[in-house]
Amino acid sequence: MHVAWLIGLLALLVPVASWSQETSDRWPMSEVEALRLVLGEHPRLAGPQKGVDAAQRSVDGSDATQPWLFSASAEYTHQDRPIRDAFSRGMQIQDSFVWSVAFAKTWEFGLELVLALDNTVSRSETPLVLALNGAEVKQRRLTGPFNFSVLSASLTQHLLKGASQVVNSLPQQRAELELSAAQLEVARQRNQVLYEALTAYWELQRAEAALELRRKSVGYVRQQQEIVDELIDAGTTARIEADFVEQQLVTAQDAVALAELSRDLRELELRQALALPADEQMKILPTTPMSVPAKRQETLKDMTTEVIETSQDLQAARQRLAMQELEVIRSAEETEPTLDLTARIAQQGLDDQLGLSDGFMLDAYRQIALIEFGAVSFGAIFSMPLDNDYAEAAAESAEIEYTKVEAEVKLLENQTALRVASSYRTLDSTHSRLALLDKSVDLAKRNLETGQERYAAGHIASLELMRLQEELEGAEVQRLNTQIDLVLRDLELDSLSGRLLERFGVVEP
Repeated sequence: MHVAWLIGLLALLVPVASWSQETSDRWPMSEVEALRLVLGEHPRLAGPQKGVDAAQRSVDGSDATQPWLFSASAEYTHQDRPIRDAFSRGMQIQDSFVWSVAFAKTWEFGLELVLALDNTVSRSETPLVLALNGAEVKQRRLTGPFNFSVLSASLTQHLLKGASQVVNSLPQQRAELELSAAQLEVARQRNQVLYEALTAYWELQRAEAALELRRKSVGYVRQQQEIVDELIDAGTTARIEADFVEQQLVTAQDAVALAELSRDLRELELRQALALPADEQMKILPTTPMSVPAKRQETLKDMTTEVIETSQDLQAARQRLAMQELEVIRSAEETEPTLDLTARIAQQGLDDQLGLSDGFMLDAYRQIALIEFGAVSFGAIFSMPLDNDYAEAAAESAEIEYTKVEAEVKLLENQTALRVASSYRTLDSTHSRLALLDKSVDLAKRNLETGQERYAAGHIASLELMRLQEELEGAEVQRLNTQIDLVLRDLELDSLSGRLLERFGVVEP
């Protein structure tokens, strides 16, 4: 008994959870004051069946990281109520102190174990009015402290609980999904930086290639000017051609100056966009000088952004799909039967003597009350939830939402796969176009060589030779732009389909 009081006093160290004072409906003149103290995450377990509720939080995954759940509580109640009968008249005082501790653990497949210890210590003080020798004697009778302890163990098996392992693993899956989303965001930002750096790099290469082409044009024009200077004495036509060539020379020099300025600007943009270490720069920056028009670069950039957004939508949809799967499993759990095996050991006794010991009846009552007794009980409870329209409707709604999200995920996967397939088809088309442009450049070179031979023989004029040179230059520019498109398409597919899409399980066609 003293041990029970000691444990109860230790519970007083717990912070005060609530204080209440109320008036009983049955006894209008009585007052009840209660001081409730709670330690732990769960309320006081009032019996082994209530322990199932305490362990349920571990089943649904909210406490999956805690191997054992602990709960402790203490409650003190003081009550004053009027009493009036043949032997008592006045205010009766009742004090009670209740404390409890419980441990709960949950295993896979719906197996739950709850160990609970409840102890109640109570005392009462009743006013007595006895008629002795024709006179009333008023005394107060103290009863108690009266102790009642219950140690209970409850083992519950949720039948048809094959999905519990999935339920317990869902919090870990949720954390993995959140981590995957964070990694996706980091990868998206890095790919965006790399793409902007590549864009600036290709612009710089385009400017350098254009500058080189302009310098070649200046060289061709100077050669033509030298040839025309030799033919100045031939007549007025040669003088007109010389003036025309001089104008082309000035125009070409201006184009060279503009190309140099554009190259400097692109180099500045590259330095601003590419904030990576030197070894990383060597990994991502090719060495082949190529160029790409600005409009085509904007188109590729928009397509890259759209594919990245589609990948993010796909990841978010799969997260919603996992969450909806959790809701479906939770809704289905409400209709599952359970089997509860309970063992209880109870002890109760009266340690203190009565306040009034005179008289045979009171002595006999005291002897009976001082007898301590114990009890051991076992029980098995099989529970089958009845039809619950609300739970069934919630489960059906969760399944419908799950089907909807699953269809959305499949739609996004198909869109992403179609986009990747379209990029591959565009890449194949670019390869074919590049092969045709290579043939066009070779043909333009042969025409220029033939034209130079005919010009040396005096069969064609210098204007015809200049036209052949311009055709060769135009063919080289077209081939250069096509090579840029080819490299950017290849980089895009390697960055998106190879790094991002395979993470989501999208199979490349």
